[in-house]
Order: sequence, then structure tokens, then C-alpha cells
Amino acid sequence: MRFGPLHSVGGQLVVGDPGRRHLVLLPDAVHYRNDDEVEATFAWAGVTGIRLSLPTTRFRFPAAVSGVALSALTLFVQDDPQISPKDGAVAIDGDEAFAAPLNCHHLGGYWQRTVDVAQDLIARFIEEPTSRTLLHHPDTLIETVSSAARRRK
Repeated sequence: MRFGPLHSVGGQLVVGDPGRRHLVLLPDAVHYRNDDEVEATFAWAGVTGIRLSLPTTRFRFPAAVSGVALSALTLFVQDDPQISPKDGAVAIDGDEAFAAPLNCHHLGGYWQRTVDVAQDLIARFIEEPTSRTLLHHPDTLIETVSSAARRRK
């Protein structure tokens, strides 16, 4: 299940492209990973802020447009055009300051509302430690936040 930069992979909530550089939000800690390799771990108790800087668009379905455009370009040139999504970044504040790239899924950026929802959700996990129990059920969590975001004006 996926909603913008949020993914449910293997029972874990992931922010970013799970096959490249991404965050994994667990009830007790945040991991920064490159594919399956954990490069940094932060206990929630030591985190005071997490800021996502991701490419965005106001268009609600950026993956559909970029997918069609990339397919058409590939068909036209009859070769892989070697176009990759623009990377974002993450900054973690707290006991340890940390900044690193965060890979995106597709060209064209994420719908702005999905990034706002992801940022708000992370802020809630920092401000309300009891809310981290929601991380035990990432599929349900993504369903809930995506439904709320689609209804929000």
C-alpha cells in the first residue's frame, strides 16, 4: 500500500522509495536505510523534529502523467532515456543532527497534499508518543490518512 511518499512494506511504515534511500518509522525508533542496509538509527526519545524536503506538484496524479510521458519518450527514442526522479532530503533534529538524501518513487514529484500529510503524521509521532502504536498497523494507518487527505479541501 502506498500514498505519496508513505509506503507499507513488510509491516513497516516507510517514507521514500523502499528500494533506495528512505526512512522506516517504527514504534521505538526511526531508521534511515539505503535499500535493506540501515545507515542510521534514532530513538524517538532523542528526536525533536523531522523535516521532509520532497519535490511536489499540485497535480493529484503525478505518477500517471510522468509514467505516460516517460513511456512515450522511451517509445520515441527506442532506448532507455535514463531519466530518474529528483531526490528529496530529510533532516532529523534532536540528540544527533542528521541530514541525508531521500529518494522519490517517480518523476514529477508527489502531490503536495501527500507530503503535507506525511509531515503532519511524523510531527504527531514526535509530539504524541502514544500515537506511535499506530505504527504497528501501517496499512490501516495509510488507509486512514489517505482517506482523510482526499476529503480535505
